[in-house]
Formats: sequence, structure tokens, C-alpha cells
Amino acid sequence: MNDLVRAEFLKIRSVRSSWILAAGAVIFCVLWTILDVFVLKPSPGETAHDRIAGIYQMAQQSYLFLLIFGILGTTGEYRHQTVTWAFLASPVRERVLAAKAVAYALTGLLISAVAAAATAVTAAVSLASAGKQVFEADVPAILVGCVVGSTLYTLLGLAIGALVRQQIVAVSLAFGWFYYAEFLLVFFLPAVGKWLPSGAEKALLGWHLPGVDLLPIPMGRRRALPGLRRRTHPRRDPYHAAPRHHLSLATSRLFTSLFTSGRRGAREGCRGAGAVAAARPRRSAG
Repeated sequence: MNDLVRAEFLKIRSVRSSWILAAGAVIFCVLWTILDVFVLKPSPGETAHDRIAGIYQMAQQSYLFLLIFGILGTTGEYRHQTVTWAFLASPVRERVLAAKAVAYALTGLLISAVAAAATAVTAAVSLASAGKQVFEADVPAILVGCVVGSTLYTLLGLAIGALVRQQIVAVSLAFGWFYYAEFLLVFFLPAVGKWLPSGAEKALLGWHLPGVDLLPIPMGRRRALPGLRRRTHPRRDPYHAAPRHHLSLATSRLFTSLFTSGRRGAREGCRGAGAVAAARPRRSAG
């Protein structure tokens, strides 16, 4: 299990999109914080306490980047066919999914923590330069809620990517639903929106919106925990996802036998590889 988790961390470090999304999450939170302090005007009836809390809640803006980060973590495996070798190395697919969830959850936790820290520093400096109150007693709880909520969106992205394996389709659907549809449902149909991930996250952060009845904070914390489906991958022969030529098929059969049945399986795999190689169409000498 530890080897699988280390392999997932190596994949994350090796992919350029991971670094781009991590940097984007931090920069996006910082920009929204500056925008909220210097550009956006307070809502009618908004108190100074709510204003400060709303500025520090910009740390949750990293959730979209971490959602896409989780989606790419699973859809990228199918797009580049690396999932084949992962399942060959560990035929128990629940262990592969568990290792991926652990690696991505810890990475998402680190990214969201850095984004929250950058948001807190930016908010404090911006509020001080604007001559406003800098801190409130519930700011630490708000930042912790932002970190937890964004980390859970990483796991949600993993689950979405495991169900919708087409990368562009999965990212487009997730972006449209979580960034627009759920936001509108929370504001205009709160009886439904408060039970969705976006509504539960806002309850977790302690949002108080006029005319919007969110979940109580303790219930919001329970509802904000998305669960990964235990069986997100259908039971298929692992070498069916390999490149469709005879040599790769024969090699996959050999490796599968080596991992499952020891010496006897290796002998059978060699015989199977020889049968596949013999079945290839041969070019005539002329």
C-alpha cells in the first residue's frame, strides 16, 4: 500500500498540470481577496463582522482548481493508458483507488493550506492598508473550513473522473455544475441547494446569506463529506485497455500471469504469448 501511495505522489510531481493548478489556486485566492477589499462594495445591511469574514472566505476559491486537479488524476490515467500498468502491478483495484485517494487528499490539503495562508496574509495586509479592521475571532475557523472544503473537492473530483472518463467532458460538466448551477440553486432554490456540495460548503464556512436558509454548521460539516464509490471501475480484463497490437497483448498476458500465479502462471503466460505471436499475420517473402 505504501508503494502505491508513493507511486501516486511520483505521478503528481511528474505532471505539469499539477503544478499549474496548484499555482492557479493560490493566485486565484489572492486576486479575489484583493478584489473584495478594494473593488467590491459591501452588500446592503452587511455588518463589519460579515465583511471581514467574507474577505477571509476567499480562501475557498481554490476549490475549483482542486476539483479539476482530482478529475485529471483519474481521467488522465485512462487518456494515457497508464491505468493498465497500475492494475497489472496491483490487481486489487480497491487498493489502487485507496492509494490514489490518500495521495490526492494529502496533496489537496497542502495546496488548500498554502492558498488559505496566502489569503490570510493578503487579507491582513490589504485591510491594514485600507485602514480597516484586520482580524475577527472566527477567522481561524473560517480558514480551517476553507481548507477542509477544498480538500474534499479534490476527492469529489477523483470520483467524478472515475465515473466520467472523458477528460474534456468531465471537466466541462463539473465546471458548469459546481461553478454555476449549484451556485444558482443555493441562492434561488435553497431548499434543494443547501443539500448539495456547494451549499454544504457554505454552511461549513458559516455563511449567513439574507433570505437563504443553509444547513446548521454541524450538519453542514457532516453533509460536506463526499464519499468515493467503492466500485467505480467495472471488472474488465486489465490488458483490454492496453494498446491494441499483438506484442503488447502478449506482454500483458505474460505480466498478468507473473503477478497472479507464480511459476506455473509464467509458463502458461509464455505459452499464451507464443500462441498470440504465432497468430500474427506474416508478410510473404515475395
